Amino acid sequence: MLTDQDLSVSKEHLHIALSQVKLGFWELELDNLQLNCTVQCKLNISGSSHEGLSYDDWLEAIFIDDRDRVLEAVREAIASETGGFYFQYRVKHTDGSLHWIEANGTVLYKVNVPYRMIGTTLDITDKKDLELLKDELLSVATHELKTPVSAVKGYLQILHRFIQSTG
Repeated sequence: MLTDQDLSVSKEHLHIALSQVKLGFWELELDNLQLNCTVQCKLNISGSSHEGLSYDDWLEAIFIDDRDRVLEAVREAIASETGGFYFQYRVKHTDGSLHWIEANGTVLYKVNVPYRMIGTTLDITDKKDLELLKDELLSVATHELKTPVSAVKGYLQILHRFIQSTG
């Protein structure tokens, strides 16, 4: 049987592990749109752990170009039979910086009526930055490889025409 001290130590270990991976938890009551977030969730969404984070604050933090897509994904999750969801979106922190968020979660039902959504947030900005860098590198490399290949191809076409005209 676990003691209060064991639970306290386990809770501390969990807190340390979650903060290391920047994983935040949240709950949204669907009847009144009351949003409850862990400190890490607030950091992921707004960049600040000192302020409360309401549902409206969350919506406001979502980058305007992503907002409709995120709201549609939430509506689809609520309407689906499984209630599970996964999506990525950008948020603007209070300092003006743009961050990528990965959201996972599920919709909870009572007698087939959705009443709460629970899930996690993960700041994946570094991962997205690396993906963009990789894509740019591949684009430049592909372009640079095509240039000499195009020149060789052109010379081969000229050589082929010359051979045909002399043959």
